[in-house]
Amino acid sequence: IADVIAVNKADGPHADDARRAARELAGAIRMLRGHGTAWQVPVLTCSATEGTGLDAVWAKVMFHQEQLAADGELERRRQRQQVSWTWRMVRDTLEHDLREHPAVRDLAPEMERAVQAGELTPSLAAKQILDTFRDR
Repeated sequence: IADVIAVNKADGPHADDARRAARELAGAIRMLRGHGTAWQVPVLTCSATEGTGLDAVWAKVMFHQEQLAADGELERRRQRQQVSWTWRMVRDTLEHDLREHPAVRDLAPEMERAVQAGELTPSLAAKQILDTFRDR
């Protein structure tokens, strides 16, 4: 869930719709997160066309960032993000290497066809593809 939510288009004929959407989002977030969390996600309305509400949105974003930095949570989040990116790059590289492996490239269409036809389970097809890759 986002730390701050801005509902745009709060102008002209859409103003009431934007306010209603903001109320509904705020209610849904309260149901999802409960009242036990320290940060209650603010849901604000704004209008990019008229430039209204943007200062309030930015102020909430900056306030939240300052709070996160003050208690060390911003650094912890960045550290977790770095680890997450590391593993995402590992997965992406492995998948690329797997898909580009000549024997796997030859086998993959047959495995996909067999799975689609119900002749092979996805887990058995995956095992055959991985075995082919490992036997390189």
